[in-house]
Amino acid sequence: MYIYVITFIMLIVLSYTDCKTQRIPNTVTFPCMLIGLTMRGFPSLITILFVVMLFLFGAVNILPMGDVKMYMAVGFLLSGGAGFLVLLVSQCILIVYSIIKKGSVYIWQDRVTSYPLAPFVFVSYVILIIAKFMLWADETIQERILIWKKE
Repeated sequence: MYIYVITFIMLIVLSYTDCKTQRIPNTVTFPCMLIGLTMRGFPSLITILFVVMLFLFGAVNILPMGDVKMYMAVGFLLSGGAGFLVLLVSQCILIVYSIIKKGSVYIWQDRVTSYPLAPFVFVSYVILIIAKFMLWADETIQERILIWKKE
């Protein structure tokens, strides 16, 4: 359960700094990556593939490196599969927002027209956490607590 709270706090801080400065500070992402690695242990193959895919996105300028490090921190904290879901949902929300706001999908052209990504990642994280609880709606509260303690 702590991992979800740490991820939530990290995304709030990153959303604030990204909206204010359009930068993702390494002082937040690197410690969160380390926390994820120490709490989850050695990353799974899915997490490693997710991180490699993100690094390639950053290397070819599909995503800025700050956003890549933010997604890596989410991937290490939650696991690669959940990190990939956060990536997909946040990009879908960003595309819909871009179409509504500007009528186009050009979201990474340059710093002037690009949007801060961290708030979209935060919203997608919250949506996925709510969805996780909705899927567990038929279980009792005691069973939910036991499941969260095992994670």
